[in-house]
Amino acid sequence: MAEKKKNRLISLADAKRYLGIPITSTTEDRLIDGLVIQASVMVADAVGTNCVQQTYSKETHSGHGGVFIWLDHWPLIRVDRAAIDTDDAIQVKWTTQTSGTHATACVTKSEVRLVHKIAGTTTNTNLALSDYATIDLLEDAIDAATGWGGTVTSGFGNYPPSELLVTPAKNARDTWVVLTVPETTEADYEIESEEWACLFNPYGWHGGIDYRWYGGESLRSGRNQTPYTPRASAVPYGRGRRNLFFDYVAGWSREDMPSPLRSAVQELCAMMYNMAKKDLSVKSEKIGDYSYTMADNLGATFLSSSQGKSAMSMIGTKIAKYKRDMIRSTVL
Repeated sequence: MAEKKKNRLISLADAKRYLGIPITSTTEDRLIDGLVIQASVMVADAVGTNCVQQTYSKETHSGHGGVFIWLDHWPLIRVDRAAIDTDDAIQVKWTTQTSGTHATACVTKSEVRLVHKIAGTTTNTNLALSDYATIDLLEDAIDAATGWGGTVTSGFGNYPPSELLVTPAKNARDTWVVLTVPETTEADYEIESEEWACLFNPYGWHGGIDYRWYGGESLRSGRNQTPYTPRASAVPYGRGRRNLFFDYVAGWSREDMPSPLRSAVQELCAMMYNMAKKDLSVKSEKIGDYSYTMADNLGATFLSSSQGKSAMSMIGTKIAKYKRDMIRSTVL
C-alpha cells in the first residue's frame, strides 16, 4: 500500500470537500484516505499509466528496428537517458573451485547476491548496492567475501553500483559472471511526442541498422545524407532482447492533474463511500490481532457491483482522451 499512496490523484482534503465533510472532522479520515488510494489506482489502471509525476530509471525495452519507441508512462516531462545495449562493468567468480557443489551470483534491484553451497550448507552474501559509492568499492566487498573475487572493467570503477542491471542467478563456480550497465546515452534521437511519450530514432531502435563502415564510408556519416532511409549496404541487426534502457520523468503534477481525472477519482470516492455507509457494522472491526477495514477490500466489491460497472463506464468517458490506445506492428 505504501507504493500506492504516492499515486494519489487527489488529496484527502479534496475528497472530504467533495463529500461535504468538514476538514476539521477526522473521524473517517482513515476510510476516506483508503478510498482515495483505491480510486486513484482504479483510474490510473483504466488510463494505463501512473498519472502522478514520477521518475523512472532503467526502464527496459526490446529493440525492434523501428524508428519509434513508446515509453511505459506519459505524458513525458524529460528524458535523462536513452541507451542502446550494455557494457560489461564487473565480473564475479567463486574462486575456490575445488570446494562446494555450486555457486551463483546475481543482481537484484537493491543488491548483489552471492550464494555458494559446501557440504550441504548454503551461504548467502548480500551486498546492498546503496552501501557502496562506486563499483570499485563494491569489488572490494566482493573480494572480502570468503571464496569470492571480482574484476572491474577498466573505466567503470567510478560508476555507482546502482547502474548495474538486474541479472538472474548464474553459475559462478567455474566461470566469471559478467555484470553489466547500460551504455552511454544515444545522441541520435528526438522526442516525437511528449503527450504520448514517444521517442524517434532515425537509425532505428536496435535491431535496426548495423552502422559499421562499408566501402570506406560510415553509414552514420552526416545527418544530411538522408538519414531516414537506410542504405542498401546496411546490415539489419535483427530484434534486440531487453537492450534499450531509459531514464525519464513522466506524469502530471498534482497541481496540473487534468480536471476529468480528478473528477473521476472524486466520483469514485463518493460512490464507494456511500456503499461503505450502507453497512457501518462491517466498515471496521478487530478480531484478536487481526484488524479489518472495509476500505481494504471495497474496491473489488465495488467493481463487481452494478453500481461499480456503471461507474467504470462513466470513468471511461471522462478519461478517454488521456488513454494511449496503440496498434503495434513489427516495425514502426
